[in-house]
Amino acid sequence: MDVLQRTPGSNVEESSILETVTAVAAGKPLSCPNHDGNVMEFYCQSCETAMCRECTEGEHAEHPTVPLKDVVEQHKASLQVQLDAVNKRLPEIDSALQFISEIIHQLTNQ
Repeated sequence: MDVLQRTPGSNVEESSILETVTAVAAGKPLSCPNHDGNVMEFYCQSCETAMCRECTEGEHAEHPTVPLKDVVEQHKASLQVQLDAVNKRLPEIDSALQFISEIIHQLTNQ
């Protein structure tokens, strides 16, 4: 499973975020790839990455951190807003597809 991580200047893969949000929301702990056996409980705001307690005391010691569950909740809320917006537009999109289909049918029957 991918961790909630973004390299500077890159776009976050939404599927990666979704996997992480789903795992954390389900209560599944995420293992730190840098410290075997440690669970990631924190999020480094500078590096935009999930990390364990040992990471917060080492490489990320001077970086602002927040609990990972808080970041996951924010992403979860954001994803829900986006999903609601998509679901709201589905009837409009279905109608447009049906209209296009009718036009194609008319053009092929001429």
